[in-house]
Amino acid sequence: MNKFFDNSFKKVVLDEGGYANDKDDTGGETYLGISRVHNPDLKMWKVIDTIKSNTGTKDINNKLKVIPSIIDEVKKVYKQRYWDCIQLDQLNSEELAHQIFDMAVNSGTNMAIKLAQELVGLPKTGIYTNGLLVKLKAYGDASN
Repeated sequence: MNKFFDNSFKKVVLDEGGYANDKDDTGGETYLGISRVHNPDLKMWKVIDTIKSNTGTKDINNKLKVIPSIIDEVKKVYKQRYWDCIQLDQLNSEELAHQIFDMAVNSGTNMAIKLAQELVGLPKTGIYTNGLLVKLKAYGDASN
C-alpha cells in the first residue's frame, strides 16, 4: 500500500475511535468509523455480533483490536471507498492527500471532491476528473 495511505489510515482510525453504538448516530453501530448501516455486508459484523452475544460490549475494543482480519477489512474499505476513488495515491503531498481523505471519510467522497475543486479553482461539481488531479498535483507541489 502507498505510504501516504498507511499514515492517513492510522490517523483516521485513531480519530474515529473503536466500537460505538450511539442511538443518535444515523450510521448505527460503528467500528473504527465504519458504519454498519452503510456497510452491512462486512464480515467484521459477524465477529462483532459473536463477541456481543458471548460477552456483551464490555471490553469489546480490546477484543477486536487483536483480530487482524477485522483491521484488514476496515483498511480495505477505507482504501477502496474513500482513497482510491479520488486517486489520492497520485498526489505528491501527503498532507493534502490526508486532508482530502479525512474529508471523504467524514463528509462523503462527493463533498471531498467539491472542496478539492474549490481549493484549486474549479467549478464544484463533485465529479472527479483528470483536470482536478492535475490541479491537485500542482497545488501539492506548490505547498511542499
